[in-house]
Amino acid sequence: MHLRYQILEKLKADLQPFIVTKNGRVSLMRARAIEQEDMPFFTIIHTGETSTPDGVILDEVTNQELARINRRLLVNVIIQFKGRSDPQREFDELAELVEQAIPPSHLGGLVIDIIPTASEMFIDPQTAQSLGSGRVVFEVSYRTFAGIPDRAA
Repeated sequence: MHLRYQILEKLKADLQPFIVTKNGRVSLMRARAIEQEDMPFFTIIHTGETSTPDGVILDEVTNQELARINRRLLVNVIIQFKGRSDPQREFDELAELVEQAIPPSHLGGLVIDIIPTASEMFIDPQTAQSLGSGRVVFEVSYRTFAGIPDRAA
């Protein structure tokens, strides 16, 4: 399994205990609409990745010289919420939970670093009303070897 998917699975596992306090659910991607009773709902997706070569180094596992790749992954935690009385406050509280659940770290050795880089609540530009969703964006830095994308380098 690609290291990218392992990272998303780890983020889901780290977020799950935090959202239980709000009776929420979390998933990787989703294929159907969210039921009102399932809100708040947190969807973890990656929206882009860039890679740059980082030279050739000795891989201690295979004992071969391999090309190492630095990768930068953008991860969005999409938050759907009810937003009835005070949507800004509700979004901010849920975004705070996400940032507490996913602090800057190395995710147990999977990544070099993960840092929150943005958050936004989605607003209808015509009416200035909340759309009941928003996102927290994280930048994840990690390394793999060329041809071995399933483990950290």
